Amino acid sequence: MVNLEIFSSDTGAETISAAGASRGMERYREKLQRIYTARQREAPEASLLAPHDEAHTAQAQEAVAQLRTSSLRYVVVIGIGGSNLGTRAVYDALGGFHATQFPTQDSYNTPRMVFFDTVDAQALARGKALIDALQLPEEIVMVVVSKSGNTTETVFNAELLIAALTEKFGTAGKGRVVVISEDHSPLAEAARAAGVCVVPHPPMVGGRYSVFTAVGLVPLALAGCDIASLRRGAQEALMALEGEKEEDRAYQSAIFLFHAYQSGHRILDFFTFSPALESVGKWYRQLVGESLGKLHNVRGEVVEAGFTPTVSVGSTDLHSVGQLYLGGPKDKVTSFVTVEEEDGTAARIPSEEGRVFPTAVEMIADRSASDVSRAILMGIQGAYRERALPYCTWRLGARDAHTIGVLLQILMLQVMYVGALLEVNAFDQPHVERYKEIARQVLESRTSNDP
Repeated sequence: MVNLEIFSSDTGAETISAAGASRGMERYREKLQRIYTARQREAPEASLLAPHDEAHTAQAQEAVAQLRTSSLRYVVVIGIGGSNLGTRAVYDALGGFHATQFPTQDSYNTPRMVFFDTVDAQALARGKALIDALQLPEEIVMVVVSKSGNTTETVFNAELLIAALTEKFGTAGKGRVVVISEDHSPLAEAARAAGVCVVPHPPMVGGRYSVFTAVGLVPLALAGCDIASLRRGAQEALMALEGEKEEDRAYQSAIFLFHAYQSGHRILDFFTFSPALESVGKWYRQLVGESLGKLHNVRGEVVEAGFTPTVSVGSTDLHSVGQLYLGGPKDKVTSFVTVEEEDGTAARIPSEEGRVFPTAVEMIADRSASDVSRAILMGIQGAYRERALPYCTWRLGARDAHTIGVLLQILMLQVMYVGALLEVNAFDQPHVERYKEIARQVLESRTSNDP
């Protein structure tokens, strides 16, 4: 269950209707419906088909079956941006966050995921030390993800870590590597030549939309996540395309965000009250920033469009940036995210006679952690309403694979809708490619001077 509530500074607590949406928005929803029902794999929106793609899922599961063993301890994901943010979002949400923050013996009953994205010498040294400590090659799987197959950071990290793995275990080390890349990319071709397992990346699915493809499914399945429930959640979210737009949470939230954008609210804050969902916020940050931040619109006109996406964690960040949000410029629109059924039964303040500081905050007596979190959320929402600050609230019924699948798919649909409203291409990233070109030029020049 994922419920949506909207507060707009213009309309109060009422849900904004679709009446203000342009005819272009209506046509775009009809286009998504056609792509989805006709299974149009060549469309830029082809990620809509991923949760239902049984053939692709079977390829991912075949790789998992070859690589997962009873000895598996570490799943190492080597990728950057869309190649790892979705995977990490799901992993952390389903328990990886707490296993890392508070490791216990039980935390290691299933394989742990380790992520290498940027080039960091200390992280790579720790990765090599982890490999050196292994007893068997079956204790590790390396998942190398690059859609284009020529991402500098990913290939560099992969070369170093695979070299350490083969130094430790010889040719058996290469058998513990799987590459996910477009079928004929430089990385895929090189991997096949080296005898490394390759799972094709769907060509029309951009990295930031790829969590329900092998990009997410392979490493998550290796780590023991329930990918069947994850996919069913995404499928449930996509059923909204077959219904009325008034019941489409992605559509309604997109209209809300567009109205906020038109009113000058250009900073979009993902404010989660479940710390385990912070990585979902970071995934969403890329989805919003890379999809909507465009110099030109679809007609080639200079528009410099886009939200600046931020991530906040409650209630921690109420004590770091809360003052800015409430007292500073009214340029922010907020998506609060809360989990309604987080188990708070084990964290309850005792009765008065059992308290050490009974007079410090009297009203917390016999209250659970859920009670306090709910009160804090209601407090910040009330403060936002007093300041007429627009926000919506995503209420998750649980923090499980099915619900996370629903949420991620809704948010991907939402961003597609907002892209249509802003009249930008939500599926390219031309300026990201520019930094890559300059970086390669620097490396080719073999000089440390600035470009």
